Amino acid sequence: MYESPKGSMDQAIKNFCLAKKRHYANPELFGFPKRKKYKSRRSYYIENDKAKVVDEFHVRLPLIKKPVRLAEPIKQECLAGKINNFVVSRGTNDKWYISISYTFEDDNVGYGTAENGIVGIDMGIKTLMQLSTGEVVDNAKVFNRQAKRLKHYQRMMSRRKYNSVHYKDVKKTFNKVNTYIRNFRKDLIHKATTEIVRHNMVVAIEDLNVKGMESNHRLASSITDCGLGMIRRFFEYKSAKYGTLLLKVGRFFPSSKKCSGCGHVKEELSLSEREYVCEECGLAIDRDVNASVNILAEALFSELNKRFNTDIARRKFTPADLAALSTDLSVRGQLAEVDAHGLLTRNGRAAMVDDFFNRLWNQVAHATINCI
Repeated sequence: MYESPKGSMDQAIKNFCLAKKRHYANPELFGFPKRKKYKSRRSYYIENDKAKVVDEFHVRLPLIKKPVRLAEPIKQECLAGKINNFVVSRGTNDKWYISISYTFEDDNVGYGTAENGIVGIDMGIKTLMQLSTGEVVDNAKVFNRQAKRLKHYQRMMSRRKYNSVHYKDVKKTFNKVNTYIRNFRKDLIHKATTEIVRHNMVVAIEDLNVKGMESNHRLASSITDCGLGMIRRFFEYKSAKYGTLLLKVGRFFPSSKKCSGCGHVKEELSLSEREYVCEECGLAIDRDVNASVNILAEALFSELNKRFNTDIARRKFTPADLAALSTDLSVRGQLAEVDAHGLLTRNGRAAMVDDFFNRLWNQVAHATINCI
């Protein structure tokens, strides 16, 4: 006990008490707390007065004489904010990580670029994200590329005595490959979602039932490899951070079966049909591009109905026409003011969103054509 920081043992007791309170308050949702196993993620808690951030690359931890050098620099917001606590943990790849919890007042900090684009996103397996602007985020399929290696190490572990020295050596290598897959996928999604949110003021996505999709045993592995649930979570918290408006389309909306040119909905559409051909208007378009345009238009229809309490836009415009009108208005929109670093503030991005929908409503209200 004397070889470990005092706060780590105190925090374990606090966590146990909090888990018991949650269990007794709602037994159906929270089970009785279980003892942390030796095989689980090893970590310990450090109070804010027991450790110190020396600079952006060094942290002084208790019971360690020299400051620990970090592989990545600490964010400036953390250095300027109030540090709450530290958590040191050991990953499955035998690397050590430190998590720093801090409080930073950033009500109106500049994050995004002064661009006012709008985009609809169709998530899938062939292409990870198909944007309504025509851009594509390719699916790396990192798990499929590493599947043979994982299978090889699993076979080696099955032929060794459980928990023996040779078994642990193979499992260590197996965990490193799994960590590589997880980090590769997370890095790809982080970069793609950040780029989209920073450069667009309105982002429309589908509210997919990922768990239900994974019940298909033929596509479960490929769907899991895409990280669709992770993409949605990243879009949710990054949109709040950058001031971007995130719109979600219902999971039962037929984005792939609906024609973006005339609004006709097909009864059947197989996965092998990569090109959408409409029987009514004769439109031939890529399946994913058609779905992304429909997602953007449906999100705009719903948002206009929510803001102005009328569904006149849906009666006047087809999905393609509304998407084209919205893109044209966003391009011709006035750029908001940026801070000293050339970044757009969160409040500035929110003002751009409100101005865009007001201009879009003026165009919709004064339109006299009826395309549908």
